Amino acid sequence: MKAVVLLALSVFAAEEWKGFITITVQETAGLARENEPVDVAITVPVAGETGLFRESGTDLVETPVQAYRAGRFFFYADAKARETVRYRLCYGGETAKAASYASAMKVEKWKKGPRHLVIENGYYKAETMPKSGQVWHLWDKKGGNTMWYHNEWKENNDKGGDPVHWAPNCWVGYPERTGARKFDWHYVVGWESPEYELVEGPLFLEFRRKGVIKPHPEHTDTTVKRDKRDLTYAEVTYRFYDRLPYYFESSTYQVLEDISAYFIRNNQMVFKTFMFDHMFILPENKGLLPGDEGCLSIFPLMGHFNRKPFKVEHSLSNILPSKLAYYGYYNSKNADGFANFQIRETNTNVVTGNPSYYNHAMIFTEAYDWSTYCARTFSYTNRRFNPENAVRLPKGEKYYEENFYAMFRYEGPQSLAALDEMYRRMNSPLSVKIGP
Repeated sequence: MKAVVLLALSVFAAEEWKGFITITVQETAGLARENEPVDVAITVPVAGETGLFRESGTDLVETPVQAYRAGRFFFYADAKARETVRYRLCYGGETAKAASYASAMKVEKWKKGPRHLVIENGYYKAETMPKSGQVWHLWDKKGGNTMWYHNEWKENNDKGGDPVHWAPNCWVGYPERTGARKFDWHYVVGWESPEYELVEGPLFLEFRRKGVIKPHPEHTDTTVKRDKRDLTYAEVTYRFYDRLPYYFESSTYQVLEDISAYFIRNNQMVFKTFMFDHMFILPENKGLLPGDEGCLSIFPLMGHFNRKPFKVEHSLSNILPSKLAYYGYYNSKNADGFANFQIRETNTNVVTGNPSYYNHAMIFTEAYDWSTYCARTFSYTNRRFNPENAVRLPKGEKYYEENFYAMFRYEGPQSLAALDEMYRRMNSPLSVKIGP
């Protein structure tokens, strides 16, 4: 112990640190961890630069750390199964440490518009839409490295197509209308100028947007008298990591006034039909007995094989629960792989405290020769244009969720088995304690 103290003192002298705060990280799930994200809030007692050091025997090993906002610190931790690891957050330094940290992430900003980003690490590339900032295109660099996109409207085909991430959104219903659309789209992809915050650093980039959702112009009948009130509000956050095969997403969608609705959707990802040839779904394992294992379902996507299973589209609408362990798609020919890990969802009413929603489910749909898409739905009527099926959602309804979106290389069943370990890590984060 004396050697550690003496070494720590020599580090303080060399870097002119004024003190340190201990961060204890413990692995409790029996899983070996590598590059595990750790995000903590710490109040530093004095001004100045900070540095992070891992205790390793009698040595202190400098570890890259990203300080952001007021008093938040992010770093990657490695730990063996059941291991306890200690770090020291040193403070009061006079030399900037973050500038020397190498990053495996490349970022291009604002080339095509005020919210246009291109983020790339060793696993994937992501591009956001120039105006709304929604994830527009994705590339799986370990797979076929082909651009994932969607075409909702033909007029956008020569402009890069439409986004792969659409949610959150709502079809606000107007049952009283005649001879016109019975709804207006309130989609975040229609954001023209949402407020945004960009957090940049060597370890992650966070892109947060928020604002009122106006009716989407492509699906708004301008001949109908508009409801000029602000009806829905959203916040969407992406966090892209410099060394991980996935990115984080969270979204909040809130009803600002009493409305009629045909549905609210979160977690909606949309791809052209031909991009994947198989899908897999793993339900949550809650309720299983010790020793039981969840059953991963795998099935072919008919659109990829140019087969039309039904007259219009093939849908698993409102059959599956809204919260799954994970699901995804892969292309067995070019090795592209995509997985969505559903981490958290909460629903409430910020006015009454009690949510009021109907028909809460996860949907998966193949629309022949058009798209393969999925969405978590609330108050989904299934008969969207019938006025009597619109549901009343009171002011204050609030929907929140967190997801991880991962890209992987598909090389057979073992590729899917690796996703199970990733799921276990995401749902068993490291235990973190601040202080002695």
